[in-house]
Amino acid sequence: MKDYYLILGVSREATTRQIRRAFRRRVKELHPDVGGPTADAAAFRDVTEAYETLGRPERRRSYDALLARRESPPPPPPRRARPARARPRGAGLEIALEVVLSPREARRGGVFPLRLPVGLPCGACGGRGGYAGVCPRCGGWGFRETRLAFDLVLPPGVPTVARLQCALDAWGVPGVRLTILLRTAPGVPD
Repeated sequence: MKDYYLILGVSREATTRQIRRAFRRRVKELHPDVGGPTADAAAFRDVTEAYETLGRPERRRSYDALLARRESPPPPPPRRARPARARPRGAGLEIALEVVLSPREARRGGVFPLRLPVGLPCGACGGRGGYAGVCPRCGGWGFRETRLAFDLVLPPGVPTVARLQCALDAWGVPGVRLTILLRTAPGVPD
């Protein structure tokens, strides 16, 4: 799901007037007639779609409700009698990651490769830590650590502070949500 607030570069508390101003500014940057051959048609369509949703109060309320449902934390995992170390590390968890951008990176956007350490249930013992004794593959912990590599694609005009969330199910980490806090720091070199 696209984050229309991020696309327009406004906060979720932005007024209709602020949304309209941000839309006009972004359209001037991206419009094919103004931007020439460097204009990005897909980004222009995204900005238009974002404004059509956020610029109308009833659509914005529906969109905000949908965002709230998607961002609400998953229910806690059921309690089990097994020891905590035998539980798969990742059931119902949220991983937080902070990405600090330079002002130039925030203005231009781009693709930022990320590597994230994640604990996955051990395939040999099924996350139990062992059958009769300690699992030799995971040492009885019930999980193995791996690095999840992906590209963070940011549009131009990232606000000073923004938050993105996504489920990691598509990357083979079920029940884990990734929250990325984007922060622009003036002192970070370009």
